[in-house]
Amino acid sequence: MSQQPSILVVDDEMGILDVLRILLKGEGFDVSTAQGGKAGLEALKGNPPDIVLTDIKMPGVSGTEILAAVREQDPETPVILMTAQASLQSAIQAVNQGAFYYIQKPFSNDDLVAICR
Repeated sequence: MSQQPSILVVDDEMGILDVLRILLKGEGFDVSTAQGGKAGLEALKGNPPDIVLTDIKMPGVSGTEILAAVREQDPETPVILMTAQASLQSAIQAVNQGAFYYIQKPFSNDDLVAICR
């Protein structure tokens, strides 16, 4: 049996973290969560995840800062950025910084799971 892919979910809203944890665990992912960007940076210091799913807009440490930290640690780790305030400029910036995918909230569960696979 193959190992479950690990995913770190970073968001400042606990409700979003809970929903994504339940969804992704149900789809076979080994899920860890971090509430806020600072906690996300701390979580990256431990056992690096296979995938990082992070909100862009968070107080303090932003999702783009999480993306930069992941790129420094392991440039091959896919980082998926989520945002409720999508714009063409922010999407271009995210891709230029190395984001694997940029998804706008609200999104369908099926779409998110497909992206994570």
